[in-house]
Amino acid sequence: MTYFFCDMSGFTSYSEEADPEDVISTVNEYFEAAVAIIHGENGDIERFMGDGFLAIFEESSKAGRAALLCTRKFREIGELRRERGQEAMEFRIGLHTGVGVRGSVGGPERKEFTVMGDAVNTASRLESLCTPGRILVSDDFVKTSPERFLIGERFEIKMKGKSHPLCVSYLKGIRPASVEPSEPMAFPVASVTAVVSR
Repeated sequence: MTYFFCDMSGFTSYSEEADPEDVISTVNEYFEAAVAIIHGENGDIERFMGDGFLAIFEESSKAGRAALLCTRKFREIGELRRERGQEAMEFRIGLHTGVGVRGSVGGPERKEFTVMGDAVNTASRLESLCTPGRILVSDDFVKTSPERFLIGERFEIKMKGKSHPLCVSYLKGIRPASVEPSEPMAFPVASVTAVVSR
């Protein structure tokens, strides 16, 4: 299972200055686009967390593709918002593949179906360490689809509670030759690579 954490950068300062109605409208503008992309790649939105969300994918390749598509879409929305005189927001995305536990937690009066575990925590940590506007992925994610994606240089990060550092890299794009012809795209794969790569 691949865990996809996404969070809006600079949301706290933005929400302090903007009208409450504008804050909700801004979050919805971005998240409506993200939900459509994630569902289109056979992912599930596990939960929304204010200005962020967690999505789950059975196929890591679908998660990576969704992350790249979301990043591009977020930039397109940002350009439109600037044209309207509104603030453009950036997002951090973290992807990690591993084993999690899904089930109902809570008490007799309130229960919630959720997912938890080390893999989920790792994905969340990757998102928090990610540079805004980019996608930080673990080696465990990369190993599941080594020929499908363009990956940046590997480096190590220290994780709280972990005895060994985690090897990570930035997801830069999709290899054009690896995209299935049966999967329609709203824009060419080459455009994804060009826009997302840094």
